[in-house]
Amino acid sequence: MTEKVYYDSTHKALFRCPECKQEQSENVTAHILSSVEPTITRTCQCGHTYQALLEWKDESESTEVDAPLEMASDEAGMASEPPEEPAFDETSSEKAEIDAPLTLDRVGLSLITCPNCQKEQPDGEECAFCGIVIAKYHSDTKNAVNTGGAIKFKKTSRKQIDKKLLWAGAAGVVLLVSIAVMVGYNLFFRSMSTDEIVAKTERSIALIKHTQGNGSGFLIGENILVTNYHVVSEVHPDEIEIYFPAVSDQVRYLKQVVYFDEFRDLAMLEVQSDEKPLPLSAAGGLKKGEDLIIIGSPGVSNTVLPNSVTRGSLNSERVIDGKRFLQISAAVNPGNSGGPALNFRGQVVAIVTLKASAQEGITFGLPMDEVRPVRDKVLEFGDLEKRKADGLFLANSLYKNLNKLATANLHTLSLYARGMELAEKNQLPPSDGLAIVKRKIDSGSEQMSSQKALEKADDCLAVIRSHPGISRKVKHKLAKLRQLTAEIQEHTKNPTNEPAAFFDLVKQLRKEFYQLTEDLELILIFDV
Repeated sequence: MTEKVYYDSTHKALFRCPECKQEQSENVTAHILSSVEPTITRTCQCGHTYQALLEWKDESESTEVDAPLEMASDEAGMASEPPEEPAFDETSSEKAEIDAPLTLDRVGLSLITCPNCQKEQPDGEECAFCGIVIAKYHSDTKNAVNTGGAIKFKKTSRKQIDKKLLWAGAAGVVLLVSIAVMVGYNLFFRSMSTDEIVAKTERSIALIKHTQGNGSGFLIGENILVTNYHVVSEVHPDEIEIYFPAVSDQVRYLKQVVYFDEFRDLAMLEVQSDEKPLPLSAAGGLKKGEDLIIIGSPGVSNTVLPNSVTRGSLNSERVIDGKRFLQISAAVNPGNSGGPALNFRGQVVAIVTLKASAQEGITFGLPMDEVRPVRDKVLEFGDLEKRKADGLFLANSLYKNLNKLATANLHTLSLYARGMELAEKNQLPPSDGLAIVKRKIDSGSEQMSSQKALEKADDCLAVIRSHPGISRKVKHKLAKLRQLTAEIQEHTKNPTNEPAAFFDLVKQLRKEFYQLTEDLELILIFDV
């Protein structure tokens, strides 16, 4: 037989043996914490074993709790007063509330602390962390105080919550401002050592190589490499090899030329790279006499020195041929062209663009406040605009190579004509004068009449004919220039011995060449 046994907020239960009717009071806290079963097995002193069903007794229904407290006498017969009710510590700005004794119907109204794992959580029947049943003993929480049958529950005032949130928000703002100030200082104000600048920037600085020499460049945008136009202007794009010496020896081939400006000596190339672009100096942030570092890949005695470091200083601004440059006091070599000149905050101040031939130790650079707007425009280019720029660059490259080859051969033809004229004046056969001139320029004439130059031009012309970014007019004019160059080169190989007829031929070829190149230059400049 199972006996019903009630327990109160003190977790004390009165057990009655069904055999001998003997009663015994016992604390059942351990059973409540260790088991979720309400049944407990008891063995009486008489030896009888029975089961008791534990049930919570609501103190509000107990007449014993609500009855007035009476004076009790001890063994000596002295009356003892009832214990004083514990005082409630009112720490909040609002008046503390006294709630009714906690029961299951009040679950979820407040926060409680689990008596098993001691973790604070919303009031509920089970602990959200250890899973024990806790709804039966709310008075065990650290926020509750037993006050003689009633429970005072401490509540956090709305004003206290708002104040804590306000302080937390203010602390967060102060932290963010501090971080921003530190980052800004490190980026824009703190000077770095030469070693720090090189370590920070050299992975984004490139060596550009091709059959006609080498130059430098650096990443100015994502997968965008900037350099001087003259570094790449007279070579076919397929011949350009790009290296990042501080990263690896892997060659990166040019994908396409996305911008070029011959007047400003500026070109931007698209190349695959995982490195970050270099930061650019702010407009108006330059100071005369400011120390600078130039990093590039100069060539010395047919040997390339990748990412060589040269120190210098900003001298002044100069206007040369209508173009604005920064004059830098630093000794550089031609391979530095296209490389960055950096301040000691690791920002690019200028692109090294040319060296004064009359004076040693003077270098000029294109200021970044003129390059930045171009970079921003290029980064917004779509595929069509990039393709058009690449086609125009290819057309310009072919034009320059044919122009150079034809001009050299026309000069040779003029020398032949002058040699024959001088021979006639000295009463010698024209062939003697022609032979003398040939011996003088023999090695050069072989190079100028080389078939390889025309074969390269034919390969480039084949690409141009199928390129969608080049107009039909440009394609037609370039084809005529290639044909005229081949004709001029043929007469250089096989000149006639008749001075008068030869003079007329050279004059006619020169006239056709100048007219054609003038038309082509206008078309290419104005892109019509």
